[in-house]
Amino acid sequence: MTTNPRWPEIENALLPGQRASDRPDLTTRVFCLKLKELMDDLTKNMVLGKVIGHVHTVEFQKRGLPHAHILLILANKDKPQTGADCDDIVSVELPDAEQYPDAWATVERHMIHGPCGLLNPRSPCMEDGRCTKRFPKIFNDDTQMNEDGYPVYRRRNNGVYVVKQGNRIDDRWVVPHNVYLCTKYDSHINVEICTSIQSIKYVYKYVFKGHDRSSAAIIQRTGTNSEENEHTVHFEEGENPEAVVGRAHETTLTAWFQYNQQHLHAYQILYPDFPEQHVFVALERRWKLHERGFRGTIGRIYAVSPSEVQKYHLRLLLYHIPGATSFDDLCTINHGTPEQQLLPSFQAAAR
Repeated sequence: MTTNPRWPEIENALLPGQRASDRPDLTTRVFCLKLKELMDDLTKNMVLGKVIGHVHTVEFQKRGLPHAHILLILANKDKPQTGADCDDIVSVELPDAEQYPDAWATVERHMIHGPCGLLNPRSPCMEDGRCTKRFPKIFNDDTQMNEDGYPVYRRRNNGVYVVKQGNRIDDRWVVPHNVYLCTKYDSHINVEICTSIQSIKYVYKYVFKGHDRSSAAIIQRTGTNSEENEHTVHFEEGENPEAVVGRAHETTLTAWFQYNQQHLHAYQILYPDFPEQHVFVALERRWKLHERGFRGTIGRIYAVSPSEVQKYHLRLLLYHIPGATSFDDLCTINHGTPEQQLLPSFQAAAR
């Protein structure tokens, strides 16, 4: 799903002379609201079928417009098994302009692969005079399940076309989409079906790289503190400092320290691996064991730039030292030996 810079929620809030790319705060907020509603449609309203697992990641184009890659795993009864099943979910044809004028307008605006070939021979997707996305496609009367796990969609030669920059563009240039979703959100929403384990593994590895969350395999992202007593606290001007400090609470990291001090069974568990068996209770600011055992949760620590020297090395230590009970514990080397030493910084300890 890609941001439409002409969404009315964006255009109506722009100042004279501004473009959507001038307001990343605005476009990001609107996009997040649209994405949340889309995920509700997919995972709660089940518009494409019953979803038993999902993962998504948000990326930003150079113009500052965000887009999301989403992977859904459907229940067996809703997985497309035949060409007709695929046609119920994905279309690569222009809608009937008289019967579905809104859908026609949306597909014409957002779902035509028109930046190459006929319209722009110098497009980045052109190599040696050919489109790397293999457009234009060939006409096809029926959807066929291909051996590589990606269907060859139905594109009938019915004479329907649109005119762009003086060129007649027919169904061979239409990007796979779901008519309902792209029309509802007035956005480029490319929908593809993967019907083999190999293709799903490829999509997951290529797009997501293990940084996102799924209801089937939840990825718990945990934070780091660069120094002891460094907490984020929100306050109003003029508030009593003691009241402000009193609102400081345990982070996922300091709560991990507290848990390790009280539970000997955790002394061999690394911080990134902790969510596999434990869950962080946000309201109580503490970790606890999963009540029903292992729940398929994958732990990841937020990425840190090497320019943030101490926080970067703290993150490095957390991937190597299990069961730490304090920041000093992380800075201590040669535990339990005569050479045990508390070093002055995370960088020194990591080295």
